[in-house]
Amino acid sequence: MRELMGVWRIVWIEMSKSFIYFWAILFGIVGLGILYTAVYQSDQVIFQTNAAVYVYFVVIGSQLFRLALTYGSSFGATRKQIYKGAVGSAVVLALLGSLIHTLVYLALDALTRWQAEEMSLAHITEFMTADPTVFTMYAVDVSFILMVTALGFSVSVLYYRFGPISLMIIGGLVALSAIIPDAREAVWMKLFNGLAESSLWETTGVVLIVAAVAFAGPYLMVRQFNIYLKEKTV
Repeated sequence: MRELMGVWRIVWIEMSKSFIYFWAILFGIVGLGILYTAVYQSDQVIFQTNAAVYVYFVVIGSQLFRLALTYGSSFGATRKQIYKGAVGSAVVLALLGSLIHTLVYLALDALTRWQAEEMSLAHITEFMTADPTVFTMYAVDVSFILMVTALGFSVSVLYYRFGPISLMIIGGLVALSAIIPDAREAVWMKLFNGLAESSLWETTGVVLIVAAVAFAGPYLMVRQFNIYLKEKTV
């Protein structure tokens, strides 16, 4: 348990500055947009903060395994403890990040309504339900942030286990599925249409299932190699 807590503590120390910088930059950029719109009375401007948050958490997810492995192996943590530490840290960061994003969104939305009527903030839940609430905003953010963090985490484990060639193969397959018409219709169009026709909670459930699989799957790979030998040779 002590090793597990150590991994969590190290991850939080390493990520805390990143958290502060990211939210300060996001708040500042949108704040400047509000100021510009209020002063110059420009045409209708729409800001969307979800995309930036999700990209940020993909980056966080891609760093977690390496970070947990580097520090966990230095004080003798087992594979299971390192993996639990990385995944547990991802869940905590996702819950905290979702809460911060919800609060930031509500604050900025209130500010735009007060100072810049020509500007509006769009939350992803507005495309999923006609009447988004604070709870649905937070729940959707939690599910999507968990998913993108888990996907980034899985990619980092694949890279660590098989090297860059594995990512090139996966990237090539994804690109082909988007380029080839039959594959695009069979995979992406059906996926998007299915999500568009689903309810808010059905979509959230599917996203959480993807996150769970992306977090759990790579553990099978981690069990098959010597993490300490690998760490010394990288």
